[in-house]
Order: sequence, then structure tokens, then C-alpha cells
Amino acid sequence: MQISDLISLGKLGNKTDADGFIKFTENSNFHPRYFSVKDFFLIFTDNRVRYVTIDKVQNENGFRIKFLEADVVEEIVKANNVKLSLPQSDLDLLDEKSGVINPTGMKIIFNEQNIGTVMDKFNNSVYDILVVKMKNNKELLIPDVKAYIKEKNPERNEIVVTNIEELMDL
Repeated sequence: MQISDLISLGKLGNKTDADGFIKFTENSNFHPRYFSVKDFFLIFTDNRVRYVTIDKVQNENGFRIKFLEADVVEEIVKANNVKLSLPQSDLDLLDEKSGVINPTGMKIIFNEQNIGTVMDKFNNSVYDILVVKMKNNKELLIPDVKAYIKEKNPERNEIVVTNIEELMDL
């Protein structure tokens, strides 16, 4: 595995609390289901990589993580801005197990017309947002909620949307 195979989910803080927990600030691609995995990779600012196991995760006013390897916490604090990462293959497997369909590359169908393609998605800590490149080269953000997503059909590689008139006018 190469360092380029690892996807950063967020950054770890530069201090620990009395219980040995360290603050975790998630990236936009992070989803809490990723903490169902216990083994992660740390990417240090000097591009060193370390394999670690999470002991506990708390989510009180933000995520805090405690690692099984006590020595790694000192290293994290000293290095600052250490990235918590997983391989893309692990993320895809977790999404698949939880029934999540990766929408990237899927066509967006509105009023029976292809209006664009999903280029990316991110989570705003409430729900996923689809980033769509429209046929007119404009970018459209569509929340992945029932009010806008009528159907996801991976077999046809399309997502049928509804009620997006106001979103298109923004």
C-alpha cells in the first residue's frame, strides 16, 4: 500500500485530556460510521505513516479519540496536524455494508432529462451533499435527503431528483 492509497478523514489535535483522549477534527468526507473500524493509519506531517488501533471514541462537543498505543499519543502531540486515515478500499467497503451508494459519476435526472453528473459528495455533519456539474458547466449542490432525491438507481447509473427548482436558481 502506498501513502497515496490513504484517504484523510480529519486531523488530530495537539494535546490530550486527563483521560488520554485527543481531539479529532473531521474532514468533509468523514462519516461517523467509519469509527466502526478500529484500525487506522496516521499520516504525520513528515509523511511517516503509523498503523494504530482506536481504543475508545467519544462524541461530546466534537470527537475525541483514545488509542491503544500510549506512545503514539506523545508522537501525535509533538508532530501536530497528524491525519487520521483509511484506505479508499476500506471506505468503499464500509459504505457498501451500510447500504450507501457511491454517487460519484452518476447522472442526475430532473423532469426526465439528464441535467448533469455527480462529481463529488461531502457531509455537512447533518446529511450528505451531492456536488453536481450541470450540462451548462455550473455547479449545483443537492442535499441527499428525501425532499430532493426521488430514486437512486445504480443499475442505470442515475439519480432521479425532484423539487430542485429553487436550488438551480441559486
